Amino acid sequence: DYLKAAGVRLLQGRFFADEDLHHPGTVAVINETAARMYFPGESPIGKQILGAGGPWKTVVGVVGDTRNQGLNRPAAPQAMINDPAFNGQITLSFLLRSLADQGAVARALREQLRADHPGLFTKVETLDEAIGQLTASPRFNTVLLSTFAGVAFLMAIVGVYGVLAFAVTQRRAEIGIRMALGASPRAVLALVMKEGAFLVTAGALAGVAGALLLTRYLATLLYGVKATDPATYAIVVIALAVAASAASFLPARRAAV
Repeated sequence: DYLKAAGVRLLQGRFFADEDLHHPGTVAVINETAARMYFPGESPIGKQILGAGGPWKTVVGVVGDTRNQGLNRPAAPQAMINDPAFNGQITLSFLLRSLADQGAVARALREQLRADHPGLFTKVETLDEAIGQLTASPRFNTVLLSTFAGVAFLMAIVGVYGVLAFAVTQRRAEIGIRMALGASPRAVLALVMKEGAFLVTAGALAGVAGALLLTRYLATLLYGVKATDPATYAIVVIALAVAASAASFLPARRAAV
């Protein structure tokens, strides 16, 4: 029940059953990558695969991919075999799934193992803790980069407001002459907002071009999304445009009054 305990998705066939333990090394559950690589365009259920130095194994199930080699690396083809032999290993890991409080479960495990096997070294940790240790470094880099990105975003908004406010101050006489000659407040408002839109468009294009050039560095910090994801770029550009438009409105409104 390892696959069930780990929450791995079953895509085809079945998981291991209790009766499979009576015939070790005869059936296998493969992951999605292995099925796609070795059985393209067909169902692998019932097919035979051959492992190193062992009998032929019948594929009984296909499960979703898991990233055992690192979150930033693609899933490798894998086959799980119904062989409970320890192969002389001295390190044994159990995966437990429970609805009880994790602290109570950990204490109960330690006490029971200490009672059954005095002197046995045990380490109990949650799956979230294990994943957290593996992702600590990229998570820190992502938080740091996100902080800098947020500061840059605020500086861009303040910069747009400052540039437009300065431009309105410098062109106060021009704007006054325009209004004296019959320009409506709406036309003046549109004029200043158009300048803000030009700055935002130029900045967005330059930012997107720079981000595309740096995608090879960003890819190491992303999981489950591509560094060139169009939706992400669209959301960022729209958010920047809306915020910059709001920052442009105050100088434009001041000029139109």
